[in-house]
Amino acid sequence: MRWYSNDPSMGIERVVNSLMKTRMRLDVLKQGQSLER
Repeated sequence: MRWYSNDPSMGIERVVNSLMKTRMRLDVLKQGQSLER
């Protein structure tokens, strides 16, 4: 995915980073729910 960084107009890297962040948040929420049970 590194070659996308050459074209800033696409902003793929930013999208991927945001997606990864949201995924981490979802994983944490899932872990918290499982701990509550």
